[in-house]
Amino acid sequence: MFVAEQKIPADMEWDDADADAVHAVAFNRLGRALGTGRMLEHVPGVAKIGRMAVARQRRGTAASAVPSSTPCSTRRGRAATAQAVLHAQLGAAPFYERAGFVRRGPEFDEAGIAHVEMLRVL
Repeated sequence: MFVAEQKIPADMEWDDADADAVHAVAFNRLGRALGTGRMLEHVPGVAKIGRMAVARQRRGTAASAVPSSTPCSTRRGRAATAQAVLHAQLGAAPFYERAGFVRRGPEFDEAGIAHVEMLRVL
């Protein structure tokens, strides 16, 4: 989605953090991937969720919530992680607000796209 649809350079999409991140993938009943995301330790006590993507035809459906809720559920109950942070594209911020995230700080540019940092207590 990021590279093909949003034209973000491929070299910005993969990094060394992938090896240590918790990855979530939502599949439909036919085994087709619907969405994905990753989570890693941002700073002690705070997980960072990123690389959230949902198949175009599934955006706005119940399936679109799985990639954002799965990393939070994975971390909830682990005493060492109390919060999750993410960088939301402005158009997606209302989606994350419905998932319990709140905006924090000013808008900023990331890969040529306006974003806002969002935080959720786990």
